[in-house]
Amino acid sequence: MDEEPEEIIVDPDYDLFRGLRPEERRPVLSRLLGDPTRTLVLTEFNREVYELLIQQLESRGFKTVPAAELDHAQLAQKTFLFLGVQSEFKSLFPETSETPKGFSLMIRNNRFNPKRVLGLVLAENSAEVNDVDGKLFHYGKYSSLKFSQGKNVEKKIATGDRGIELEVPQPITGISLESVLPVSAASNMVVWERPHLQKSKAP
Repeated sequence: MDEEPEEIIVDPDYDLFRGLRPEERRPVLSRLLGDPTRTLVLTEFNREVYELLIQQLESRGFKTVPAAELDHAQLAQKTFLFLGVQSEFKSLFPETSETPKGFSLMIRNNRFNPKRVLGLVLAENSAEVNDVDGKLFHYGKYSSLKFSQGKNVEKKIATGDRGIELEVPQPITGISLESVLPVSAASNMVVWERPHLQKSKAP
């Protein structure tokens, strides 16, 4: 190599029998719905638009917090679902439109805590919310959804990180197995050496 490597990616194709790190898990709706910390974030201006969805989510165990009582320092503590455009948290979903069309849902990994996710629902009006009704909960494996008059017109699945990213220490001396896998997993690994690959002994 002309240059020394700065990082390596271990097991990008998931060949090892191991648990995935939080960063490797896909940000999908089922993660949001299944998180015990799931919380709705509302503004005082948009509750009427999302009333039906709020009732459905609260019946599924969501707590509710006013946007005015939430700050960025708290975002690492829970999984949050934002309903409607909220200017104070615009940086979390910078690509969103101030004037949404139809009904859309976005889920992404929580950059403040990879064990959690963040979600955003945008709706043009209450009619779009009502048209979607309970259909939303049948799309748990997706990261992005769009509906128009209750009909799904787009669905996407985002990807998580692939493999375990490790910085290479300088000077390069090697990386221990324990830094890649938990000690318990590393200690239980069995290395099998194929006979035809063994080094031959000198007579």
